[in-house]
Amino acid sequence: MTTVIFIFVTLLAAALQAAVPTFASTGYAPLPFLLGVVIYYALMHRPSRMLQAAVLIGLLDDSLGQMPLGFSSFCYATICLVVARFRDAMTVRSWITQAFLGATANFATTFFTWLLLAKDGELHWPIHWLLFKFAGSFVNGALLVPVIFAALFKLDNMLGHTHDAEEAHPL
Repeated sequence: MTTVIFIFVTLLAAALQAAVPTFASTGYAPLPFLLGVVIYYALMHRPSRMLQAAVLIGLLDDSLGQMPLGFSSFCYATICLVVARFRDAMTVRSWITQAFLGATANFATTFFTWLLLAKDGELHWPIHWLLFKFAGSFVNGALLVPVIFAALFKLDNMLGHTHDAEEAHPL
C-alpha cells in the first residue's frame, strides 16, 4: 500500500472503531478495526513499514479513548515483532491463521493494557466484567481480523500492489 492508502485505511478503521457500538455481552470490548490493519501490515509488509504502522496506529487508538499515549503502540509493536519472527512458519493467507492472530493479539492487547493501567491503580474492574472483556476481545479479534485482512488484501491487489517475497519478508 502506498502512504496515501495507508492513511485512508487507518482513518477509515479509526472511524469504524469509534462509531461501531460495543456490547455488554463482550464486556464492552471495542471491535479491533485498527488492530486488523496492524496485523495485516505485520503479515504482509517488511518490518520497517509494519513497525511504523504499529506505532502510528497505536497512538491513534490511544487518542480515540482515555488511554495514556503509548500503551497501544507498545502492545501493537510487540505483536508485530512476534508475528514477524514467526511469519515464515505461518500460512499468512489462511483465514485460520488470521483468526488465531486476531484473537490472541486482541486478547493480549486488552490484557497488557489492563496490566499497565492496573499497576498505576487507574482501574478497578470487577472480576466478572474483566472476564467478559477478555473473552469478548478474544471473540471480536477472531471474527473481525480475517474480514479486515481480506478487504485490505483485495484493495492491495485491486491497486496493483503485489506481495512478493522481497516486500513481504525481512531483508
